[in-house]
Amino acid sequence: MTNAVYRLRSHAGTGDYLNVYGNETVSKNRDVCLWSLDTYADAQKWKITGQSAGKKIMTALDESYALNYYWASGQGKAGNCDIYPHIGNDADSVVELAEMPSASGVYTIKLAHYALYLTANGTGDGAKVTWEPKSNTITQQWKFETVLPMPFAYPTQTKRLSQGYHSGHRGIDIPAVTGTPVYAFCDGVVAVVQNSSISWHPNNDTSALNGSSVQSMGNMITINHSNPCAEIAEGMYARSIYMHLQKAPSMQPLDKVKKGDLIGYVGNTGRSTGAHLHFSLAVGDRDFMMPGAIGWKPLGQLPMIDPCKYLSGYLL
Repeated sequence: MTNAVYRLRSHAGTGDYLNVYGNETVSKNRDVCLWSLDTYADAQKWKITGQSAGKKIMTALDESYALNYYWASGQGKAGNCDIYPHIGNDADSVVELAEMPSASGVYTIKLAHYALYLTANGTGDGAKVTWEPKSNTITQQWKFETVLPMPFAYPTQTKRLSQGYHSGHRGIDIPAVTGTPVYAFCDGVVAVVQNSSISWHPNNDTSALNGSSVQSMGNMITINHSNPCAEIAEGMYARSIYMHLQKAPSMQPLDKVKKGDLIGYVGNTGRSTGAHLHFSLAVGDRDFMMPGAIGWKPLGQLPMIDPCKYLSGYLL
């Protein structure tokens, strides 16, 4: 096994996926269960560390947590599977992986210090996952599926929101300390840059602008993209908007950006009551959203969506 990221699908690849229970949250002794595929959920992503019999299966939510044996009924007896900080907890977290000889990518997962195997107690959403004696059944067989990198990135490292998306607030507010880096949602081309200390009108284009609305955004950058995942929202293109930045971005319209590029820093410019990033996202087929098209369009003319459709890890 490599240091890639995996999903672990139960019943030799015919059931649901190993999943940390509860809205992308990490805590001591948080249960592990099965859940149907959620392509971009970190709760279903796992990393393998260590060598031979010293491996641990860590959650991508927080790599200090790994699959853990909770032995409430007594050490060495069947017990619950949860996650727990794995440093200094080798006895309950070190596993041995054995590939099935007739099924590539299908493994059994055995606790190295106990004769107990990771076992799916069902095939559907919410099914419990436990450590049980060897049964030689597919309930103890797990398909390791390599996870492809996400074609888009979170615009901040913090995953907390102070305000979500609704009809009166077409975006999400991400509170952060002034100067926190802001990253490009995905590959694209800059469409608009606004320097609030020079001009409230992006590109000095005052046509079809609501002046007070544009002023409220402060330093701002808008990027046009090809839609990185039409399975989430339909449309050929996407437009991402980053508001209230500390300084006007140094980029100019028609500059190309890559997913995760640094494009600015969190600030408190425009109509803002505290340092935060307002991140808006539109997905659709409008020509002015095509990469390479420049110029501002009011939010009311954009096919706005809740960014959390793509960025499901954000929590209020």
